[in-house]
Amino acid sequence: MEVNNLSLRVKKAEIAHPSLNLVLKLRDFSVRPALLAIRPGGNLAFAFSGPGEISAGSVNQPLNVSGVITGNIKTGQVSINQATLKLQELGIAEVTGELTEWGKKGVSLKVELKKMAVAKLASFFKIEVPVEGLVSGLVQVELGPGEQIQKMDFDLSLAEIHARGDAVMFRGKLTGRYDLKAAKGDIQGQVEKPGGGRLNFTGDLAGENFTFRFSSEGLLVEEVLHLLPEEIKKKINLSAPGGSATLKDFVISGTKKNFL
Repeated sequence: MEVNNLSLRVKKAEIAHPSLNLVLKLRDFSVRPALLAIRPGGNLAFAFSGPGEISAGSVNQPLNVSGVITGNIKTGQVSINQATLKLQELGIAEVTGELTEWGKKGVSLKVELKKMAVAKLASFFKIEVPVEGLVSGLVQVELGPGEQIQKMDFDLSLAEIHARGDAVMFRGKLTGRYDLKAAKGDIQGQVEKPGGGRLNFTGDLAGENFTFRFSSEGLLVEEVLHLLPEEIKKKINLSAPGGSATLKDFVISGTKKNFL
């Protein structure tokens, strides 16, 4: 069966994900057949587009979304071929993924970030960071039954990283993974200053315990301080203006409930 020249306009729709504390609200968006709407075996293909907003708690972010979803009405296997989210203040994200039995038995998502604003993205999730800049790269998320996150992997690049009010720009990279079922994870990162100087860091998470290791070379004391969170600044206690700073295997460890 083939359906052509059909377009459905939806006034309002809402998709909520409690474990991520995210709510996607779409309004006045269109849904239409993509290629063949109904194919042998019960396969469907629809394109969608329209405005809306995404919220995390009380924080809202306007967006425009468009994409294509294919699926099988008999098996409930659904594929997000590509959904583009243009967030007005944050940047662009492209989402692909697979849903098993309409997402009841599992969801696998790949989110590609394209030059999203670091500080605004962190603020959206109510996380304070001491720097501004842009982040691009891939985040992969696996959700199990009950829509609970099981695993998360990320491979990100950082550009135009700088402390607020500071003209010195850095670039860097950040990779890591976290297995929520096993309550274990690790993170690696590096921030470089064009022309020389860098800050490296690694971290391990196990249950409620965490350990972070830092090393740096060729950076001014002020530059190291600007790049580190407030609690770590207090721990290091560097204050000599204009001097250089070298950290070798500086370690911070501790226990914090609900770290992630």
